[in-house]
Amino acid sequence: MHWDRGSLREVANVTPLPPIWDELLRGLAAVELGARPAAPKLLDRLAADSDVIPFGSPAEAFQLALCAELCSQLAHTTSAPVLLQRLARYEQRTITLNDASVVLGAGARYLAMLEVVMGDWDHAERHMEMALDTTRRLESPPWIARTQHDYARMLLARGAAGDLQRALALNAEALATARERGMRKVAADCERLLATVM
Repeated sequence: MHWDRGSLREVANVTPLPPIWDELLRGLAAVELGARPAAPKLLDRLAADSDVIPFGSPAEAFQLALCAELCSQLAHTTSAPVLLQRLARYEQRTITLNDASVVLGAGARYLAMLEVVMGDWDHAERHMEMALDTTRRLESPPWIARTQHDYARMLLARGAAGDLQRALALNAEALATARERGMRKVAADCERLLATVM
Protein backbone atom coordinates (compact mmCIF):
# COMPACT_ATOMS: atom_id res chain seq x y z
CA MET A 1 0.00 0.00 0.00
CA HIS A 2 1.40 3.42 -0.99
CA TRP A 3 0.48 4.86 2.40
CA ASP A 4 2.51 2.30 4.35
CA ARG A 5 5.52 2.60 2.03
CA GLY A 6 5.62 6.38 2.22
CA SER A 7 4.82 6.87 -1.45
CA LEU A 8 1.33 8.33 -1.28
CA ARG A 9 2.50 11.27 -3.36
CA GLU A 10 2.68 8.90 -6.36
CA VAL A 11 -1.09 8.46 -6.11
CA ALA A 12 -1.68 12.16 -5.43
CA ASN A 13 0.16 13.06 -8.64
CA VAL A 14 -2.14 10.93 -10.78
CA THR A 15 -4.43 13.21 -12.74
CA PRO A 16 -7.21 13.88 -13.11
CA LEU A 17 -8.78 13.06 -9.75
CA PRO A 18 -12.27 14.07 -8.57
CA PRO A 19 -12.00 17.23 -6.41
CA ILE A 20 -12.58 15.62 -3.00
CA TRP A 21 -10.10 12.83 -3.67
CA ASP A 22 -7.58 15.33 -5.01
CA GLU A 23 -7.75 17.50 -1.88
CA LEU A 24 -7.51 14.53 0.46
CA LEU A 25 -4.64 12.76 -1.24
CA ARG A 26 -2.61 15.91 -1.80
CA GLY A 27 -3.08 16.92 1.84
CA LEU A 28 -2.05 13.49 3.10
CA ALA A 29 0.89 13.39 0.68
CA ALA A 30 2.13 16.75 2.01
CA VAL A 31 1.97 15.43 5.57
CA GLU A 32 3.76 12.28 4.45
CA LEU A 33 6.65 14.43 3.19
CA GLY A 34 6.93 16.09 6.61
CA ALA A 35 5.15 19.28 5.66
CA ARG A 36 2.46 20.88 7.78
CA PRO A 37 0.24 22.38 5.10
CA ALA A 38 -2.62 24.68 5.83
CA ALA A 39 -5.75 22.63 6.41
CA PRO A 40 -7.34 21.75 3.08
CA LYS A 41 -10.44 23.79 2.37
CA LEU A 42 -12.33 20.50 2.39
CA LEU A 43 -11.97 20.27 6.18
CA ASP A 44 -13.16 23.84 6.58
CA ARG A 45 -16.14 23.14 4.33
CA LEU A 46 -16.97 20.01 6.31
CA ALA A 47 -16.91 22.00 9.54
CA ALA A 48 -19.50 24.35 8.05
CA ASP A 49 -21.57 21.80 6.12
CA SER A 50 -21.20 18.06 6.67
CA ASP A 51 -23.11 17.37 3.42
CA VAL A 52 -19.94 18.22 1.48
CA ILE A 53 -19.40 14.46 1.55
CA PRO A 54 -22.87 13.15 0.64
CA PHE A 55 -24.63 10.86 3.10
CA GLY A 56 -24.95 7.32 1.81
CA SER A 57 -22.57 7.71 -1.13
CA PRO A 58 -20.54 4.58 -2.01
CA ALA A 59 -17.30 6.24 -0.89
CA GLU A 60 -18.74 8.04 2.15
CA ALA A 61 -17.03 6.03 4.90
CA PHE A 62 -13.73 5.88 3.00
CA GLN A 63 -13.63 9.62 2.35
CA LEU A 64 -14.65 10.44 5.93
CA ALA A 65 -11.89 8.16 7.24
CA LEU A 66 -9.30 9.92 5.08
CA CYS A 67 -10.64 13.26 6.34
CA ALA A 68 -10.27 12.00 9.91
CA GLU A 69 -6.68 10.96 9.20
CA LEU A 70 -5.88 14.41 7.84
CA CYS A 71 -7.80 16.12 10.64
CA SER A 72 -5.73 14.18 13.16
CA GLN A 73 -2.41 14.97 11.48
CA LEU A 74 -3.24 18.67 11.34
CA ALA A 75 -5.12 18.87 14.68
CA HIS A 76 -8.02 20.52 12.86
CA THR A 77 -10.30 21.05 15.84
CA THR A 78 -13.25 22.60 13.99
CA SER A 79 -13.87 19.62 11.70
CA ALA A 80 -13.23 16.93 14.35
CA PRO A 81 -16.72 17.03 15.97
CA VAL A 82 -18.46 16.89 12.58
CA LEU A 83 -16.35 13.95 11.44
CA LEU A 84 -16.87 12.20 14.75
CA GLN A 85 -20.62 12.45 14.39
CA ARG A 86 -20.57 11.24 10.77
CA LEU A 87 -18.26 8.29 11.53
CA ALA A 88 -20.00 7.19 14.74
CA ARG A 89 -22.07 4.52 13.01
CA TYR A 90 -18.88 2.86 11.76
CA GLU A 91 -17.61 2.32 15.30
CA GLN A 92 -17.76 -1.47 15.07
CA ARG A 93 -17.16 -1.76 11.34
CA THR A 94 -14.19 -1.97 9.00
CA ILE A 95 -13.74 0.90 6.54
CA THR A 96 -13.56 -0.41 2.97
CA LEU A 97 -13.95 0.72 -0.63
CA ASN A 98 -15.06 -1.15 -3.75
CA ASP A 99 -16.39 -4.30 -2.07
CA ALA A 100 -13.44 -4.46 0.34
CA SER A 101 -10.79 -4.36 -2.39
CA VAL A 102 -9.23 -1.49 -0.42
CA VAL A 103 -9.30 -1.57 3.39
CA LEU A 104 -8.65 1.35 5.74
CA GLY A 105 -8.81 -0.57 8.99
CA ALA A 106 -11.20 -0.28 11.91
CA GLY A 107 -13.75 2.52 12.06
CA ALA A 108 -13.01 2.81 15.78
CA ARG A 109 -9.46 3.89 14.94
CA TYR A 110 -10.71 7.04 13.24
CA LEU A 111 -13.06 7.84 16.10
CA ALA A 112 -10.13 7.55 18.50
CA MET A 113 -7.95 9.83 16.39
CA LEU A 114 -10.67 12.48 16.31
CA GLU A 115 -11.22 12.17 20.06
CA VAL A 116 -7.51 12.78 20.60
CA VAL A 117 -7.83 16.04 18.63
CA MET A 118 -10.73 16.97 20.91
CA GLY A 119 -8.89 15.95 24.08
CA ASP A 120 -11.44 13.25 24.96
CA TRP A 121 -8.93 10.77 26.33
CA ASP A 122 -11.31 8.23 27.89
CA HIS A 123 -13.28 7.69 24.69
CA ALA A 124 -10.09 7.73 22.62
CA GLU A 125 -8.62 4.94 24.75
CA ARG A 126 -11.80 2.87 24.49
CA HIS A 127 -11.86 3.24 20.72
CA MET A 128 -8.16 2.41 20.37
CA GLU A 129 -8.82 -0.84 22.24
CA MET A 130 -11.78 -1.56 19.96
CA ALA A 131 -9.69 -0.83 16.89
CA LEU A 132 -6.93 -3.17 18.02
CA ASP A 133 -9.47 -5.91 18.67
CA THR A 134 -11.00 -5.43 15.21
CA THR A 135 -7.67 -5.49 13.37
CA ARG A 136 -6.53 -8.57 15.27
CA ARG A 137 -9.74 -10.38 14.34
CA LEU A 138 -9.09 -9.34 10.73
CA GLU A 139 -5.58 -10.81 11.08
CA SER A 140 -4.17 -7.70 9.40
CA PRO A 141 -0.60 -7.07 10.65
CA PRO A 142 -0.25 -3.75 8.74
CA TRP A 143 -3.37 -2.30 10.36
CA ILE A 144 -2.46 -3.75 13.74
CA ALA A 145 0.89 -1.96 13.47
CA ARG A 146 -0.66 1.35 12.41
CA THR A 147 -3.19 1.16 15.24
CA GLN A 148 -0.52 0.27 17.80
CA HIS A 149 1.49 3.29 16.74
CA ASP A 150 -1.57 5.56 16.91
CA TYR A 151 -2.37 4.19 20.35
CA ALA A 152 1.20 4.85 21.49
CA ARG A 153 0.95 8.45 20.26
CA MET A 154 -2.31 8.87 22.15
CA LEU A 155 -0.84 7.55 25.38
CA LEU A 156 2.20 9.81 25.14
CA ALA A 157 -0.02 12.82 24.47
CA ARG A 158 -2.20 12.00 27.47
CA GLY A 159 0.74 11.36 29.80
CA ALA A 160 -1.12 9.62 32.60
CA ALA A 161 0.52 7.23 35.06
CA GLY A 162 1.78 4.15 33.21
CA ASP A 163 1.15 5.63 29.76
CA LEU A 164 4.84 5.90 28.83
CA GLN A 165 5.53 2.22 29.44
CA ARG A 166 2.44 1.12 27.52
CA ALA A 167 3.27 3.49 24.67
CA LEU A 168 6.82 2.17 24.33
CA ALA A 169 5.60 -1.44 24.28
CA LEU A 170 2.96 -0.76 21.62
CA ASN A 171 5.38 1.28 19.51
CA ALA A 172 8.04 -1.45 19.70
CA GLU A 173 5.57 -4.03 18.38
CA ALA A 174 4.47 -1.69 15.61
CA LEU A 175 8.06 -0.94 14.63
CA ALA A 176 8.98 -4.63 14.45
CA THR A 177 6.03 -5.36 12.16
CA ALA A 178 6.71 -2.31 9.99
CA ARG A 179 10.35 -3.28 9.46
CA GLU A 180 9.47 -6.89 8.73
CA ARG A 181 6.85 -5.92 6.14
CA GLY A 182 8.65 -3.01 4.47
CA MET A 183 6.23 -0.39 5.78
CA ARG A 184 8.72 2.47 5.51
CA LYS A 185 6.37 5.27 6.52
CA VAL A 186 5.08 3.45 9.59
CA ALA A 187 8.60 2.43 10.61
CA ALA A 188 9.82 6.02 10.29
CA ASP A 189 6.87 7.27 12.36
CA CYS A 190 7.63 4.70 15.07
CA GLU A 191 11.31 5.67 15.10
CA ARG A 192 10.41 9.36 15.41
CA LEU A 193 8.11 8.64 18.31
CA LEU A 194 10.84 6.66 20.05
CA ALA A 195 13.32 9.49 19.54
CA THR A 196 11.01 11.95 21.30
CA VAL A 197 11.08 9.97 24.55
CA MET A 198 14.71 8.83 24.60
